[in-house]
Amino acid sequence: MSAQAAQSSDVRLSSVIAHSSGPSIELAFSGALDSTVAQDASHYTVEVNGVAVTLESATYNAATNTVTLALPSTSLNAGDTISVSASGLRDAQSRNMEKQSAQAIAQ
Repeated sequence: MSAQAAQSSDVRLSSVIAHSSGPSIELAFSGALDSTVAQDASHYTVEVNGVAVTLESATYNAATNTVTLALPSTSLNAGDTISVSASGLRDAQSRNMEKQSAQAIAQ
């Protein structure tokens, strides 16, 4: 195993915005992600008002280092509290990222 592969990534989840129209959650990261891993919805968990929600998809935008999580149409309303976790992600240099969590209020 190379020294680089053994290192942890310094890329972090920097912001979360939840959109009730759509509905979707946008996760912004401080650096580039491995696009294949970032688009695997199984790496994310979402709760709306404490209730787990199954994701429809995860889409990664390499230009903005954001992941958009699509939710079922009736799962999110303005004012809802969102908890999201990302685990098992890698940065663009294939370094493992620690599990990261954040909360937001749906707009």
